[in-house]
Amino acid sequence: MKLLIADDSSIIRKSLKRLLLTLNNHIQVFESGNVKQTLDLFQELNPDLIILDIMLPDGNGIDALKVIKQQKPAQKVMIYTAYPDALNRKKCEEAGADYFFDKADDIAIIHSKVKELHQHSKDRK
Repeated sequence: MKLLIADDSSIIRKSLKRLLLTLNNHIQVFESGNVKQTLDLFQELNPDLIILDIMLPDGNGIDALKVIKQQKPAQKVMIYTAYPDALNRKKCEEAGADYFFDKADDIAIIHSKVKELHQHSKDRK
């Protein structure tokens, strides 16, 4: 399973990467710190899952989500944000986000959801 973590904080990216790599050794985790790099890596890597922050230094993660879903509607995208208000949740859902998580509270849920997605992808092979 290939994962792409897009967050402006290297600390968040490294922490998530460390956590997700504990799932098993068949997971590859790639990192991006901005919208442009995220969209480039999305094209290059064809990841199974993108974990995307809303606030990125060169743009908005919701705009990136829209581009990703236009190009590949089936792409799984998890929004992971420090701005989990109802308006952002609604915008992300409308743009096609598959999941929406609060950075302050939902790290364990992300771990279990990625584990579930990984197991599902192994079962399909």
